[in-house]
Amino acid sequence: MNDIKATESNRKEAEAFYNDGNAKADAGNYQAAIEDYDQAINIDPKFAEAYHSRGIAKAATSNYQAAIEDYDQATWFNPGLAKAYYDRGLAWAALGDHQAAKADYSLAIDIADAFGTL
Repeated sequence: MNDIKATESNRKEAEAFYNDGNAKADAGNYQAAIEDYDQAINIDPKFAEAYHSRGIAKAATSNYQAAIEDYDQATWFNPGLAKAYYDRGLAWAALGDHQAAKADYSLAIDIADAFGTL
């Protein structure tokens, strides 16, 4: 029982850092957002949305390769996260790998069609 409560508590703490990171990213403070996403991931290493959002923040600072690594983690932990494939495609395109970008865009469309969301 204590393990379940600890897990729920950890998830809430991770979500708090994630939400703080989102607020900082929305304000354009990407480095501070990345630090909050780091904390969320340290608490919950399978937090796909935190990897995705950290990738977006890294891409916003033109760190596309690091963003791709985060999108990889996001899609590993949540293969149905269509937006992560789309954003990874944007990062590949920024790096000039249009074939990889096209493949990720296609995956994003396929997943969005299957689940009705992007």
